Amino acid sequence: MLTHSLEKALRILIVLGLLTFGLGCQNPTSTVSGTVSVNGEPLTNGWIEIENADGMGRTIDSQITDGRFEIPQVEVGPKIVRILARKFADGLDSDSATTESTDSGQQYLPGKYNALTELTLDVVAPKTQQDYNLEITMD
Repeated sequence: MLTHSLEKALRILIVLGLLTFGLGCQNPTSTVSGTVSVNGEPLTNGWIEIENADGMGRTIDSQITDGRFEIPQVEVGPKIVRILARKFADGLDSDSATTESTDSGQQYLPGKYNALTELTLDVVAPKTQQDYNLEITMD
């Protein structure tokens, strides 16, 4: 029969072991950064979304400012990428629009870069650098 003190110490060790095991099960992450240009010019303002290629988990997004983005703590592995940018009725892009505007803007990048994306990314730790040069034609 174990003494009360020994039982208490054993319980504490078991709890600490379980906590340590749980912390070790976290997926490794990476900081993903890069640039986005459209027809060779930096995308003034837009959004980039990254989600797991298997569709599981959460979608992470970040603003693109002056053609640059950075997203911390992205789980490593294969990803699907979407890039979005809007033009507003008054001709302004999302960077120039005022907060008072009720115009939600229209996506002007082709679907192959967002809704029907063809963009992928393999995220590796500790950092992943990816540049996107999007080619579009205005009709």
